[in-house]
Amino acid sequence: MNLVIKRLKKVITISVDDEDVKEAVITAYIKDYIKEPSIDKGLCRVGCFVQFGEMPKLSKKISADALNTVSTWVYETF
Repeated sequence: MNLVIKRLKKVITISVDDEDVKEAVITAYIKDYIKEPSIDKGLCRVGCFVQFGEMPKLSKKISADALNTVSTWVYETF
């Protein structure tokens, strides 16, 4: 997880130098990816998908509150 969030913080760039905006953009990406992951949306290197495969979709298995909690926790913890 450390490597994943480090990569997200490096790859997802915004033109505004505002940490709150950056967190909002990255957590929005995390929420979207958790609900509907795909290789097309993936920001990991191709080798990661080859080794680990695609993450299962959780759109019908996770509540909006849980998505908010998880995405914020991932961003702040890693």
